[in-house]
Amino acid sequence: MGIQAPNTDKRVLELFAGAVREVGGLRRLVTERRLGWLPELLASSEVLVLQEEEHRQLEEIAELLGMSRDTVENILAAPADRAGQCVDMPPPQAMEDRELASGGLVRRAWSSR
Repeated sequence: MGIQAPNTDKRVLELFAGAVREVGGLRRLVTERRLGWLPELLASSEVLVLQEEEHRQLEEIAELLGMSRDTVENILAAPADRAGQCVDMPPPQAMEDRELASGGLVRRAWSSR
């Protein structure tokens, strides 16, 4: 279960970089003090790569990443078309909203790659 496919980290980082671009780039995140997006975008990138490219099941992704199944579901259910609304805001405080926002931004980056 814990065996990682070759180049998984590379694919996760590429998707993460795309998601960071979706929120305006690293400089914008730093200058506007919105670094809270980074861990959310990285986690969402990992979830999406494991599900879409490695075809892992929700329970397996949750176990591998130390997340709840609900968290994984929220990230994967996030609509990319609403992600643009999140770009100009700090990460939401409510956990489910953060998962949906970061999942949508990552899904948007996934679609544009």
